[in-house]
Amino acid sequence: MRGLIPRAAVDGDLTVTRGGRRRVETLLHWPTTLYLILVTQAPFLYALWLSLHSWNLQMPGLGVPFVGLENYAYDLFQDSTFWISILNTFVITAGTVIVMLILGFVFALLLNRRLPGRGLLRTLLIIPFLVTSAVTAVLWKDTLLNPTYGMVNYLLSVVGIHGPPWLTNYGLVSIIAMNVWQWTPFCFLILLSGLQALPEEVMEGAQLDGAGRVALFRHIIVPQMVRYIEVAVLLGSIFVFQTFGKIYIGTGGGPGVATTNLSYYVYRVAFLDFSVGGAASLGVIGVVLAFVAVQLLFRVFREGTAL
Repeated sequence: MRGLIPRAAVDGDLTVTRGGRRRVETLLHWPTTLYLILVTQAPFLYALWLSLHSWNLQMPGLGVPFVGLENYAYDLFQDSTFWISILNTFVITAGTVIVMLILGFVFALLLNRRLPGRGLLRTLLIIPFLVTSAVTAVLWKDTLLNPTYGMVNYLLSVVGIHGPPWLTNYGLVSIIAMNVWQWTPFCFLILLSGLQALPEEVMEGAQLDGAGRVALFRHIIVPQMVRYIEVAVLLGSIFVFQTFGKIYIGTGGGPGVATTNLSYYVYRVAFLDFSVGGAASLGVIGVVLAFVAVQLLFRVFREGTAL
């Protein structure tokens, strides 16, 4: 019977079917798109609107007058704490990501081998990733780094070294150590999945050709792991960039503003200085800086992959 149907009619029916399918697919995409707009873009646009206004929570009678770019001008040209918080944010993020990437790679290489108790070791290594930031800060502040009864200073005293008050004298290093302890398992999981995805034929072929461990790591493993390293660095940078709980509980941004990063400074301006507009402008600047940093990382990885 199909041979009796004109070819144009068949093609027309197929065109209608395909067009209807495309319309259905578009309609199915809209709920997700609207949800993402409401969850991500709407709050950002509201923060952008707030950043152009002056709103002091202690003086509601003043209203919310429009001040234009005054908040941004103050942040960029008059507020010295803003630049300190930017520098601290960069130091904490870069220090954490570099150390966690190295340790994550080492642990992934070690636990990718057939070792007795490998499953138990992997489970123990993942535990810090499951601990919340607040609990991590309390654990490190009261159990490990306490100058009086902390475990670190106790171990140093055993060998005759008087340990310093770590959170006071080495605040940034302490925050980086907390982040590394929490986020290294995350990096480890990503890199371990990449190592397990490596084709065994390539590895065995390189070994048969006489490649040593260093050559195998440099010319086979690292090039094959670039995508996984990129994911670990990008996601790790985004997570660490937002560090707040460890600073809030561990150091309170001090001494002074020595450990104040951008996230904690936004909180301080909003809920201690009661300047909603100022905090919003800081948040918008933080989003822009994070976006620029991510784009630069993408470019670095693309160029590295091309080489």
